[in-house]
Amino acid sequence: METTPQPTRPTWEHRLQAVLALLGGEPVPDVTARFGMGRSILYQWRHRALTALQGALTDHRPGPQCPANRLSPAQAQPLVELAQRHPTWSAAQIHTKAGPTAPSPRTIQRLRHRYALPRLPKRPAPCRPARRLTRQVKQEARRLIEAKPELGPERLAWELQNVAHMQISPATLKRMKHARQQIQTPPPPRSQWRFYERHHPQSLWHGDCLEKVFDQATGRQLYQVTLLDDYSRGYVFCDLFDFIDPRTTIAALCAAMRQWQVIPKGVVFDQSGVFRGGCFFAAVAAEFDSRPGPVRDRIAEIMKEWLATLRNLIVEAQNAGHLNKEIEATQLAFEVNSLELGANWAFQLYGDPKAFKRAREAIRERLSRFATSVGAPLLSTSKPRTNRARA
Repeated sequence: METTPQPTRPTWEHRLQAVLALLGGEPVPDVTARFGMGRSILYQWRHRALTALQGALTDHRPGPQCPANRLSPAQAQPLVELAQRHPTWSAAQIHTKAGPTAPSPRTIQRLRHRYALPRLPKRPAPCRPARRLTRQVKQEARRLIEAKPELGPERLAWELQNVAHMQISPATLKRMKHARQQIQTPPPPRSQWRFYERHHPQSLWHGDCLEKVFDQATGRQLYQVTLLDDYSRGYVFCDLFDFIDPRTTIAALCAAMRQWQVIPKGVVFDQSGVFRGGCFFAAVAAEFDSRPGPVRDRIAEIMKEWLATLRNLIVEAQNAGHLNKEIEATQLAFEVNSLELGANWAFQLYGDPKAFKRAREAIRERLSRFATSVGAPLLSTSKPRTNRARA
């Protein structure tokens, strides 16, 4: 007995070729005759192909379509019923009422948004505009407050309601009294705090002196002087001294500047301030220069030590090959000190904030005039300029 062979089902490549031929504009009778299929089957394949292409080319949100930690319907149902029963409750109140197993208030907010359960206000919306006080009532209330400032808002409201027959609440009178007090006694101005924080290294140093330091070998009390950089919070100077005076502080500053090869823009000492009033020695030198006595002699000694310090620094620079050895160190130290005193005078008398900048540029110009090829690069503190191409 012979068996009739079963017709083979067309593969997906065969169907794809038929759909592409139909979409390419080939007549339907030709496509059905060439691929051996009916008209309805061909239209059905075309519909399925277009639907698959539309789903493949449509943008979808990245990630899982349903979060893994999304509440199940069994978990969300009690919360939805609670939100429907109490529409004025907040998410935090629903979270507290649901118990310790309830999700976070933010999850409850998302759940209310998903089920369209907004939170309703506790008070109904006003159906009429708020009542405003007339000008006559306001004037009478202000007159009574000025005439009897010792009365409280309750007593003022009683008098206006029963004597002047004006309807006004004690809360309104309380606000009017408070506004009058604010006008009569304005609040003090805000304190202008000065912050010493710096955003660049070696721009501000903090100085401090510790007195409770003892030398175990000799049993004497020593003084520890420290200088701290504000930006890096690292010590730029730390040493022990037998006594503390202005010369010790100046020596510590000079040693730190010489070691780090920088000049800070400001120095702040604890329990003192920022050297307000200018240079102390410049001020007292101008005051006592014509008044003989021990104070004048002491100031002259300190200023001589300062000039000697400047001269020694210039000599060290000459020996290091940074400055020309033909210049006279005493003359250059005198010129530098004169520029410093002039800058202090202009800043104190005129309040010129650019006085120290001008003095710094003048000193730098004077030093660069006598600087050698080795010392000239040390004076260039400005940032290098970049050549910009012109359009």
